[in-house]
Amino acid sequence: MQKEKILHIQKKDIDPTEQAFLYLLLSFSGGFQDAYTFIVRKEVFANAQTGNIVLMAYNLIQKQWGMAFRYLLPVVAFVFGVFVATQMEISWRGKHIRLKEMVLVIEAISLFAAGLLPDQHYRIANMLVSFSCAIQVQSFPKLNGNNISSTMCIGNMRSGVSAVTRFINTRDKAFLFSGINYWSVILVFALGAGTGAKVSDYIGIHAIWFSTIILIMVLILSRFMKSDK
Repeated sequence: MQKEKILHIQKKDIDPTEQAFLYLLLSFSGGFQDAYTFIVRKEVFANAQTGNIVLMAYNLIQKQWGMAFRYLLPVVAFVFGVFVATQMEISWRGKHIRLKEMVLVIEAISLFAAGLLPDQHYRIANMLVSFSCAIQVQSFPKLNGNNISSTMCIGNMRSGVSAVTRFINTRDKAFLFSGINYWSVILVFALGAGTGAKVSDYIGIHAIWFSTIILIMVLILSRFMKSDK
């Protein structure tokens, strides 16, 4: 009886956003955001801050201060987003699922606001998208127990190759399952980026609202799945 009670509690406490379907939606949105800022907002990366840092450093060396500033701002916004998400984790300790729901709301509002800004305010738009990316990557770090990023690929590629290599050497299916998780997220991220590129070409600055809709879907579905436990 006691064992059944423990299993029931554990089942209720499962975070719906760590289930594959919802996490892949987040990854699709992450790829979409990167394509959007690159195509619509002056070739700046929303998520790939390594690229922004490289371009910022290059322009600093070339003494192109305005261009360097363009790439500095999303990096600052990303750092601030991680800071805010971490502060929220500390303040909302013990309220794990409610915290993630609040993060989704903040993300959706940030991306909707970015889509309202005209071309001349692209710097602010990029900062809003990078901020959204940062709180997502900080607040949604796992899929099926694996540390996976829903907004960037390099860490997932490293872990995915490592998992598959270990499976080849050990035949342990746990490594195969882990590798499938990593490569599935990478594939869906790429699909999101491709879709983001197409939609951005057609719609322009408002295209980011597509990601807003996805985040609202994740919020609604996670609440439905949680209540169904």
